Amino acid sequence: MSIKDRFFDGTNFEILFYVISQDLKRRFNYEIDETEGKQELFNIMNQIYIKYPNKDIISLNKITLNCIAPILKQKYVDIQQIISKDKNINTSLSRDMLIGKKMPNFVNMRPESINKNDNVNIDERYSELTQRYTEKKPEPINFSMNLEQEDNNMLTDIQELQQNRNNEIQNNENTIKNKILNNTIDDGCTNIHDIINNN
Repeated sequence: MSIKDRFFDGTNFEILFYVISQDLKRRFNYEIDETEGKQELFNIMNQIYIKYPNKDIISLNKITLNCIAPILKQKYVDIQQIISKDKNINTSLSRDMLIGKKMPNFVNMRPESINKNDNVNIDERYSELTQRYTEKKPEPINFSMNLEQEDNNMLTDIQELQQNRNNEIQNNENTIKNKILNNTIDDGCTNIHDIINNN
């Protein structure tokens, strides 16, 4: 088994992941996310092997552990900073309550009627609203098609496209033949590949 095969072997990979995860757990009480941690480990292993292809497996493993440890530690530090920011945000409310800051009064979010006229009949308002929208109704759209006319138009369009394509093919063939006949080199040979590639 080559050094590359032994280095990227599943057993070696699992051992490296176990060593780094246990070290972070022991030092920082931090559990590595398994999928993210394994992906990061695999990327580092690839970079290490590309950089040091002639090293033995023990050296490759040591270099890998030395490279991945600071990366995963930095992720732990970043997570701890996010958690501490969240704690500061949560404690500010309780601190405000302790020093006796007055909380804002209740704001009624329910809208009030603009027209304060109590003599308005609801039925009349409803009929006004319904009339407003029934008068402006758009005309219904007619989705039916005259199929015979559409079929004839499509058939003529297809025939026209087919004729245009045949004409274009014929024109291309004629231009290639003309170039072959008219483009001879001094010794009488024709460079067909150049003529075809230029088209």
